[in-house]
Amino acid sequence: MLTFNVTSPSSFHMLDYDFATIGLHLASLPKAAYSSHKGDAPFIITAEAVLRIMKVTHIEDHVGILEKILAWNAATYEDQLLMSRKADDFCEISHSYTFPHGAISMSIRRESATESCYLTLFHDSEHVMMDIQH
Repeated sequence: MLTFNVTSPSSFHMLDYDFATIGLHLASLPKAAYSSHKGDAPFIITAEAVLRIMKVTHIEDHVGILEKILAWNAATYEDQLLMSRKADDFCEISHSYTFPHGAISMSIRRESATESCYLTLFHDSEHVMMDIQH
């Protein structure tokens, strides 16, 4: 299992974890149907993929990550293209150019390079690949 090195003490506590919001966000995500991506249809990130993402990210980031994913899923294909061109200091989602057929790149940045997470997700599936930084 992947673990993160803690570089500084966190003020986050489990009591701060918003289980209700996390549950509502997860319930609003689509289940994987394994459809192929065609044409100008929006790319979809599924609940199964998000559960895998949550296993390799910091617990205090989960609400923010889910909100970014929900905004991505709600966007049109054209809006997703615009979102792909905008940088974000925390969580960046974009169309993948290294995997052109239904792949999505996702970067979750933390204070240190060892705590950042770089993922490739696949449209409408549970498949998530992680780039291990060293």
